[in-house]
Amino acid sequence: MKSKDYFGDQIEKHFYDVLSQGHLTEFVSHFNYIKVTAVPRPVAQIGPIDAAHCGGSVGPGTFGASISCNGTAGVLSAGHISALIGNSPVHAYTSNGAYVGMVSQRMCYEYDQYGQRVTPTMEVPDVCVVDTSDTFSSTGLSAGIAQIRDVVTSYGAVTSGLSSQLETIGAPFAGPDPSFGVWGETMMTMHAISTGGDSGAVVCNADGHVVGQVVGGYPGVYSLIQDIDYLLQATGAVLR
Repeated sequence: MKSKDYFGDQIEKHFYDVLSQGHLTEFVSHFNYIKVTAVPRPVAQIGPIDAAHCGGSVGPGTFGASISCNGTAGVLSAGHISALIGNSPVHAYTSNGAYVGMVSQRMCYEYDQYGQRVTPTMEVPDVCVVDTSDTFSSTGLSAGIAQIRDVVTSYGAVTSGLSSQLETIGAPFAGPDPSFGVWGETMMTMHAISTGGDSGAVVCNADGHVVGQVVGGYPGVYSLIQDIDYLLQATGAVLR
């Protein structure tokens, strides 16, 4: 009777003989780029009304990047912090009650820009546009491209100045509720750089370029950022 070591050696030899074939080597090489990370389901980062910049029918969240959209000055924030745009205008205020402007666009993982319910697994932008006239001055920031391991910093209403490396980029991410859509073009940080009330916050790379805005995360574990170009394309806006 042949030993277990003999059969083990034969199996190993056969494996490497097959692996040496070019097509299989190429096939296996694709798996070098697959990474699985187990994290808790994210939550929308909405905070106490007195802690965030947004008020009224918008908020509580953070006013983010200054933009221009269709010739009108405005500011971005996360779509999920705004009420649905219907027959009644949706107005935005600062936390101390100062009027900011009216929401002209709103879309997120629950409802699209037309107020229609988003189907499960559909990749969606989570953004709203607040027309501000000139309430928010131009920041002069430009958009940047994010890479894995880049260090990024969030500037939220509640938590500001925290930094982390990016764990993932450019991938869909499950939303807070499995019955709704998922965040498209999302980055996940290695450590949390935001908390409740920071949804909509600008996120910049080490060069000071805007790479995205905070849309969700899990407190003390990670933050989720949607790519700024993805959001600008969805709204037809440009940074200013």
